[in-house]
Amino acid sequence: MSRINLSTSITLNQLADAVAVMGTQRTIIARGEPGIGKSATLATLGKRFPTHTTVYMDCQLLLDQGDFFYPAIEVTEAGTKVAKRVPLEDFEFANDVPLIIMLDEIGKSNKAVLNVLLTLIYDRRIGNRHLPAGSIVFATTNLASDGVGDFVAAHARSRAILAKIKKPHAGFNHDGTVDADSWGYWALGNDVAPELLAWVKSNQHCLDSYVDFEGKEKWSNPYAFHPTLGAESYVCPRSLHAASDIIKQRSILGAELTLSLLAGTCGESFARDISAFFIIKDRLTSVVAIAAAPDTAPVPDAGDAVAQCVTVFNLVTATKPETVDAFVTYMERTPKEYQALYARSAMANKSKQDVVVACESFRKWAMTNQWMF
Repeated sequence: MSRINLSTSITLNQLADAVAVMGTQRTIIARGEPGIGKSATLATLGKRFPTHTTVYMDCQLLLDQGDFFYPAIEVTEAGTKVAKRVPLEDFEFANDVPLIIMLDEIGKSNKAVLNVLLTLIYDRRIGNRHLPAGSIVFATTNLASDGVGDFVAAHARSRAILAKIKKPHAGFNHDGTVDADSWGYWALGNDVAPELLAWVKSNQHCLDSYVDFEGKEKWSNPYAFHPTLGAESYVCPRSLHAASDIIKQRSILGAELTLSLLAGTCGESFARDISAFFIIKDRLTSVVAIAAAPDTAPVPDAGDAVAQCVTVFNLVTATKPETVDAFVTYMERTPKEYQALYARSAMANKSKQDVVVACESFRKWAMTNQWMF
């Protein structure tokens, strides 16, 4: 008899799938490390259900029942005055449109707030007002082991489905592919700075999870979050997104201020180490020069892996209908592994995918190198 391999955690994509299927009936409480992208699930679901209205509730900011509804006096047909609890407009009940409600940081909510949320979690109602038909509810919280004050009481847990969320891994593979459930795949589709993409590809352990090391070996990662080491700033998907925004402005901020901001975003080790990638990027041939003269523009030394990676992600970011043909010509002058990285990275980006597929020279390259796909 075969043994079922029961995974104890799921990816963010699987979380969105699960909430999409079960969310009208059951509430999933997603538990995971800080900054891994749990809250972004609301936007993901909003795209899947464009006729729904998304509602974000920060449970740690809700203080009491009065944050959910207020008393209103109504007169019955018999002329008797009665008090009813009317939900606040934040809950978007007025138009009777189905909702997607995310209860963020539910593990930090106080007891009075949780008592109200229990009916929302289990019965899909606030007070005596039921959610519009088809509404979806899910919640997020951190792991208890993260040490940031999250706790979900037993009577709340029994009303919900608990799901442990995997921290997204870097996702860049040696053959140029990028895992679909990874930070790298997300980053390629969200305009992340090329030098940051190259740095993460070269330092993929920066997104390791301390959970995977518990009881196995000593934690020696200088970048990632660990609850007992007390680092003020660390590398995670959320902080990397912020770092990308800083890096894009480094020519205006200047070197010293850029590194100071990066240290306060992802930690001093990150800031110190990525500075070398800035030096490399600044001495590379510009994408403008490559687009103008792809046959003669200088190509990084074949043994300089960092320069090759930064160049590839520079070109992926700058790939447009008017540049793609030149970029393909230029990339054909580089080692095969970097040609594969360019092709697969462009194909992992939905907006770039349409551009490269429409390019005749890329299609010819793909036919010649179909063993890469």
